[in-house]
Amino acid sequence: MRVIVNHYKTIRYFIMGLVLSRMAMGCLDRPDCVFEGDNRIEINFLRLEEVDDELRNVQDTLIFQRIYALNSNALYAFQDTIFTPFILLINPNDTVTTFVFERLSGTDTLVLNYDSRPGFVSENCGFNIELTNMEVARHTFDSLKVNNLDLEIKNIINFEVIN
Repeated sequence: MRVIVNHYKTIRYFIMGLVLSRMAMGCLDRPDCVFEGDNRIEINFLRLEEVDDELRNVQDTLIFQRIYALNSNALYAFQDTIFTPFILLINPNDTVTTFVFERLSGTDTLVLNYDSRPGFVSENCGFNIELTNMEVARHTFDSLKVNNLDLEIKNIINFEVIN
């Protein structure tokens, strides 16, 4: 009787091991749904400051009434102090995004044009929208430095505004 009980335990553990290993292997069969494209840009606000008898660009902290994108529900700041760099999102469902920066001293805009192409990734992952060929259509900042317009390059400040 004791031998039969031990066999049942062994068989039960063996079957549980098979089920768990099959579940784990099933997860490995799925494609990774990692999308390389991104719709984030980073903007940095700098100011000129004299340091050791030399003019240098240093981080600026600004108070904005509002930062928002036209034709979008995106409101990035409302009567808030912004520490830069600051992240903004490009509208992937359009080919133009206009960002509005409202301060007590005035309003500035940054208009970006780009191509927006949907692409099928896989049945499990669905569709992805790729944003390419970004360019600055116009802006009203006194000084705008464009560092990077390729959204696939990560961890780089796209734009620098020098106040």
